[in-house]
Amino acid sequence: MPLLVVRDLKTYFRTGEGLARAVDGVSFDIHEGQTFALVGESGCGKSVTALSIIQLVPEPAGYIAGGEILYKDIDIIRLSEQEKRRIRGNEISMIFQEPMTSLNPVLTIGNQIVEAIRLHQHLDRNAAKHKALEMLDMVGIPTPAQRFKDYPHQFSGGMKQRVMIAIALSCQPGLLIADEPTTALDVTIQAQVLELTRDLQKEMGTAVLLITHDLGVVAEMAERIAVMYAGKIAEIADRGNLFKSPYHPYTQKLLESLPTRQKRGHALQTIAGRVPKATNYLPGCRFADRCHRVMPHCHTVMPDSVEVAQGHEVSCHLYPVSSIQHPASSIYLLSI
Repeated sequence: MPLLVVRDLKTYFRTGEGLARAVDGVSFDIHEGQTFALVGESGCGKSVTALSIIQLVPEPAGYIAGGEILYKDIDIIRLSEQEKRRIRGNEISMIFQEPMTSLNPVLTIGNQIVEAIRLHQHLDRNAAKHKALEMLDMVGIPTPAQRFKDYPHQFSGGMKQRVMIAIALSCQPGLLIADEPTTALDVTIQAQVLELTRDLQKEMGTAVLLITHDLGVVAEMAERIAVMYAGKIAEIADRGNLFKSPYHPYTQKLLESLPTRQKRGHALQTIAGRVPKATNYLPGCRFADRCHRVMPHCHTVMPDSVEVAQGHEVSCHLYPVSSIQHPASSIYLLSI
């Protein structure tokens, strides 16, 4: 039984240009202790999917138009606001993109961790402070008793992200959503934060939904991957299958754009065009205008999701149910 089941999720926004279908029929499962990655270019709907799961879609402009989000067999969408708050932060936590703007600048680091613990765990202040110090130590903050009294501006970007991880994991959630957790950090600190997240996940048994556009991070962290494009899932598979045998032309192009040792001195591959506006999707395949293997009916007919191998699904007219074939290019190496 999966820990989280997302089925046909649709999250729309009312805008001055019309209805923006940011997430438009997304489905996937996440199992206990699993790292599941949602990847794709900026504007594909990854972060909105995360906000939908944790029920933080900005209202009234944004709303969930349909689908189910089942956490431990409970449909979160149908819960009351009070019941959602009991799950949010306690059962499901989130690390946001920008630690610099996610922490309250007028409260000490310690008070912010204690607040989260007391809100969800109902501990007294002394017990909550003791647990907060344990979490600061666990995420590698030196001299936690001293840093407990410091304010966010006294921490570096990497240390702020460690504090965010401490807050997110302080209640030992079943699912941690990490939305571009290393975007604002330099390469060395990125590696440290990713290693820390992986170690804490193993220690606590937490499932992780990793939102990113960095395929190098995905190759290192994720067990299962969904490639998202224009509000839909283009391809979903286990890590090994996706990197060795990508079926969707979009996935193939993403992997071809990766810098590798073999490509040194050569121009990197790019994908012509850009992600279409969520207010102006065409009726057919949303990648058709950028696809190097496009066919006439791709512009008018939306492809169904087809299982091309066990646990490997793709939404593309190249692979009708009656004639599953292997992709033209069958192996992509991540020798970065």
